[in-house]
Amino acid sequence: MLPAGLPAEPVGSVADRLPEQTYLYVFTKDWDHLWRQVRLPVPATPGPWSVRIPVAGDAAVAQWQSLGHGRPWNPLIAKGLLPADWGYVMNAVSGYSGGGKALIERFEAEADLGFRGYGLNLDHKHMPEMKIHGGLTHDVIFAPSVIRAFRGMLVDIPLHLGAMGPVTADQLLEELSTFYAGSKIVSVQSGSDLPELLISENDAPTDKLELFVCGNAGGYHARLIARLDNLGKGASGAAVQNLNIMAGLDETAGLRL
Repeated sequence: MLPAGLPAEPVGSVADRLPEQTYLYVFTKDWDHLWRQVRLPVPATPGPWSVRIPVAGDAAVAQWQSLGHGRPWNPLIAKGLLPADWGYVMNAVSGYSGGGKALIERFEAEADLGFRGYGLNLDHKHMPEMKIHGGLTHDVIFAPSVIRAFRGMLVDIPLHLGAMGPVTADQLLEELSTFYAGSKIVSVQSGSDLPELLISENDAPTDKLELFVCGNAGGYHARLIARLDNLGKGASGAAVQNLNIMAGLDETAGLRL
């Protein structure tokens, strides 16, 4: 996918005249591990041709909505509720299974190991994806960590709405609720009245994604929080969901919801 504002890149050349209604299917993978499918008509006349796939703005929102999914903050940026040129921070706490075999063995061997912060050089491999596919101007400051829980994940984006402009936490909640209305996988709710959000050491597997919008009394401070299973929605569950979409099946077939 191309960042907004960049010229389209040549993607193919039609050497011979093709039958009418020939299509190119482009599959693009986002940082949330979901594949997007875009169907593009191929020109019937010979010659090079280029395509542009939107990643920001109303066209991008329409594309993600057509597939029943969007990135946590993209709807808010596309609608102008959050600025694309802000310096965002993302805190992510995950179960240790996300680190693979070596980290699983380490947590199982070191009984007193409770928390592991990493990515301390601020050069995590997912940072470029967050910037490009989020349509952002600046790199995201990403603070990942793992805890003594086998699975589970909390992704937390703090927002100083009072410094960003005339927007409140309630407006973010309303927009996300509208964007994900009818989704069987993604739920949106206010988290302002919740006493706490937990990851348990032995949480059951799930392929759902919960989004929470927390705000202070004035609405000018907010936190966008996603709770998911790093092995479910964050990995295998997303893979099954992608295959369902690509095969034209019910998007939730085989998922644990």
